[in-house]
Amino acid sequence: MFGDWKRTEQLDLNEEFKRITRGNLLLELLSPAFQRIIEISFRCKTDVEATLTIIAIFRYRQVKGSYPGNLEELATTGYLKEVPIDPFSDRPLIYRKTKDDFILYSVGLNFIDDGGESGKDRKGRPQKWSDNGDMVFWPMPQAEVR
Repeated sequence: MFGDWKRTEQLDLNEEFKRITRGNLLLELLSPAFQRIIEISFRCKTDVEATLTIIAIFRYRQVKGSYPGNLEELATTGYLKEVPIDPFSDRPLIYRKTKDDFILYSVGLNFIDDGGESGKDRKGRPQKWSDNGDMVFWPMPQAEVR
């Protein structure tokens, strides 16, 4: 999973880990754990950034009466310190206004913009941080609403 990831800069993380750990048995044994830690840190960072962004969007709407046109507007008006970057694309989180709401998502673990289509489990239910779709933060996929 993680070993197959390629970042925007075309850095092959699997090859980079092999280069760094080559010849050191302890590091070679720990390499999968390091990879998992990096994946989890990316996910946590994105979760936090998305949560702050959703709060900022709703605060903006409460004051201005409508959703912002884009995430840059939240940063320039002071609702966010800066535009949140998706560590899975090295670009801003994806935000679009819809008819009565908005969508906010990350390209997620597959590094592909699936148009805001949430990843699914084997039974077709939305699954958080799936490797077969986007990580949709808003609106919450129905299976995750409790």
